[in-house]
Amino acid sequence: MEFEGSVLCHIINLFSVTLDPEPWARQWPEELSDRRRERHCEFPFGKLAWTAAGDQLHAHFTPGLESELASAKQPFGFNGTLMEPGTIMASYLTALLHGVSDSEYRLAPPTAPLPERISRLTTCFDLLTSRDGRNEPLLISYDWFEEAARIKRRVLAQGGKDHSFFQDICTNIDTSTDPYFISQETEREFMKKRVRQLFLLDDETFTFSVPGGQVMSVPASLGTVTPRSICKTVLLGYEHHPAGSWKRSLFDMEADVVKILEIPNNLTIRKQFRIQLIEFTSWCDLWNKKVFLGAPI
Repeated sequence: MEFEGSVLCHIINLFSVTLDPEPWARQWPEELSDRRRERHCEFPFGKLAWTAAGDQLHAHFTPGLESELASAKQPFGFNGTLMEPGTIMASYLTALLHGVSDSEYRLAPPTAPLPERISRLTTCFDLLTSRDGRNEPLLISYDWFEEAARIKRRVLAQGGKDHSFFQDICTNIDTSTDPYFISQETEREFMKKRVRQLFLLDDETFTFSVPGGQVMSVPASLGTVTPRSICKTVLLGYEHHPAGSWKRSLFDMEADVVKILEIPNNLTIRKQFRIQLIEFTSWCDLWNKKVFLGAPI
């Protein structure tokens, strides 16, 4: 049997099982795998995998128990039960088309001025990670996060290829005479690692995780030494760069740069956020392929 890959994508998006965001479900935080690359997923009623054979894709379904196959199918699992009846498909299609099901969370278009794109991105992330949570689930696609990553790479690394801002911060850490670093030389490398985790370089993008019952703590910096404070120090040093240069523009929009830097590269999907990720969109490889059900394996 042959069918469009987009059909398979819709089935996976609507009915596949993802990691439970409840902290009690695991001891330690766990990162979500990229199922688009791994080419397999689980459903409440079985397992699905797909493999490449030349220029073809072959899908293989392993059914679960008969009772699981016969049970009613609820889109988005628990999140689906929280959505208003009759709105699930409309919300889903809106998320596929616009990246997110709620217009309040839409990013500025790629053609908008950079300050507008930055403003919308920081506002949206503040809403996404609000401790107040949401009453209804928010459907949000990987495409949305890809656009968010492009903005972050654009601001911090001229699209990802220019690492000099990050390198300047590392140099500042290496040469700092702050008593914190002088008394604890090992903290220089630790701080550089913390800063690196805030940059998206080259083609890096956002990743996602779910919380665990145990929380891995990050030692607090002593005094006023933080990634934020070091970043601000480096940005102030860009004041004397030529007008119109990239680093002078970083100085000119210092507050926005710091906000972008502090957007976490790994987003923890907490239960109160009510976030439902839509992984398989028209930009993924599977969507635009013909898929054959069955052999070869």
